[in-house]
Amino acid sequence: MKKVTIRDIAREAGVSVATVSNVLNGVEKCREETRERVLKTARELGYRPNISAKTLATRRSGLLGIVINEKTEGSSFSQMNLLVNGMNSAIRRYENYDLIITEVFRDGSMEYLRDWIAKRDLEGVIFLGDYEEELLREIEKTGIPMVMVDNYGEELKEASYIHSEDTLGSYLAVEHLIERGSRSVAFVCGSLDENEVYRRRFYGYKAAVEEYGLALTEENILETEETFRGGYEATRRICEAGKTDAIFFSYSEGALGALKYLNGRRDIPGEMKIIAFGDTQAWEYTTPSLTSTDQQVSYKGELAVDMIIDKIGDRGKFKREVSIPVKIRKRETT
Repeated sequence: MKKVTIRDIAREAGVSVATVSNVLNGVEKCREETRERVLKTARELGYRPNISAKTLATRRSGLLGIVINEKTEGSSFSQMNLLVNGMNSAIRRYENYDLIITEVFRDGSMEYLRDWIAKRDLEGVIFLGDYEEELLREIEKTGIPMVMVDNYGEELKEASYIHSEDTLGSYLAVEHLIERGSRSVAFVCGSLDENEVYRRRFYGYKAAVEEYGLALTEENILETEETFRGGYEATRRICEAGKTDAIFFSYSEGALGALKYLNGRRDIPGEMKIIAFGDTQAWEYTTPSLTSTDQQVSYKGELAVDMIIDKIGDRGKFKREVSIPVKIRKRETT
């Protein structure tokens, strides 16, 4: 089968080769009617661009980097997957861009990450999670557009930020438990010293507990590994102490460990209410189904892609910082 070229598209669409080139490369130099006709013709002819040739011609790679700072099994199970799924959905709207993903760790990651970006000639980078300030400052010096997702570090002047309403979401979660009769709510999280997201969620927990007149005790604040096992062990300790009737997990997978522990114990008096920060469809199928705080993670991923492309094109459509609303998904654990 003969390979379709832009000359073929130009001939069939009745336009110049330059017009076809502009349309396929996203250059806005023609009427919308013409653009639609060119794209329709390209689809009908089965045109497939040569990415390598296109990169050489435009001197643009069309690649967006996604950097994941992943250290545990937790967020990789649901929330991180939802973020990436949202990005994949968004990138389909942009014909000239593709995503490329890497994982880095805090120790010794600067040189690797700097080389990773340079070797692939990335046009923009989306950072998921928290990173050392020194690393981000080094990347910022390269001038590459950056979008930070769930990062509360010292602000970079040229970066844009997306995060959930972490403090408000936690407040609503604890309020939900209290409104359903809970009088002693435990807070389970990762390291409060190392993670600003957990600190902000703790502030919401603390505000709700104090506003509703509940006791704020050290034994009800548990820092654990951000894993299923961490949630299991935290729940075991809480139940053995016998002073708590509800648990708020600030990392969602810990709640799965809690359910495993509770489902294996039939001697625990009364009901232990559970709510997790972070929603996924899987929570509808746990036993019992898990109540959660939905931070609209897939939408967050879509917005991250829209914002980085907006920065690359210097369009200024989006605000520099975007906070995504949260809501409670009520299920059987509350």
